[in-house]
Amino acid sequence: TMAATVLSSMRIGTPWAPALWLPLILVVVAAMVTTAAEHQVPLVMWSSDRDLWAPVADTHEGHITSDMQLSTYLDPALELGPRNVLLFLQDKLSIEDFTAYGGVFGNKQDSAFSNLENALDLAPSSLVLPAVDWYAVSTLTTYLQEKLGASPLHVTRDVAMVAGGLGRQLLQKQVASPVIHPPVSYNDTVPRILFWAQNFSVAYKDQWEDLTSHTFGVQTLNMTGSFWNDSFARLSLTYEQLFGTTVTFKFILANRFYPVSARYWFTMESFEIH
Repeated sequence: TMAATVLSSMRIGTPWAPALWLPLILVVVAAMVTTAAEHQVPLVMWSSDRDLWAPVADTHEGHITSDMQLSTYLDPALELGPRNVLLFLQDKLSIEDFTAYGGVFGNKQDSAFSNLENALDLAPSSLVLPAVDWYAVSTLTTYLQEKLGASPLHVTRDVAMVAGGLGRQLLQKQVASPVIHPPVSYNDTVPRILFWAQNFSVAYKDQWEDLTSHTFGVQTLNMTGSFWNDSFARLSLTYEQLFGTTVTFKFILANRFYPVSARYWFTMESFEIH
């Protein structure tokens, strides 16, 4: 179930007052049912303003965003001027649901979150925080009221009504479906490393080479030097006559335990070109 809250701020008597359209910020929070202090929830934001959020180094799976860090992400967006803020609270969704049902295993056409993904792709600015401290989320509505100086307008107070229909899509622009390439698979006894991409291109001295068609769905792809064990893994891709020489790309991965998901995950440690 999902409930929506709208907060808006308009400065009367300024050049902004006559405007019929205000910059829009949308915040989607997947709120856990329990409110224990150790729980974290994912938070997704996007805006019609450009360049609000630079790439954030600590928003990986193992980092928990605190209330202070969350305010540093929101403050620049809310202090730019009058705007509408649309807040969705989802009480039965976790980051594991995004992983399980988001088509991240190569079946993007089956993703349950295609509208959300399209909104993020089309938005001039977006930010995804995999794990936000529950306290920060529980005070989010109060924080927005204080920053905007406005009381919330509850679009739908009865969440049962929301569950009864899909409503209008926030963004109805039709987006062409991307070409789905089969993944590169490194196997020993079973598949160990899978590499997906819509496009794989490299540049050298202002010259671009598109390696997509030479990488995905190619039975003769040279993966010499690739390996996998319980602690480390490497995917090595070698191309002949690339920029007039032989070039090897190495994706170095390490297996670490992340408390936020209570699981071990392989993450890329470095990328090497030889």
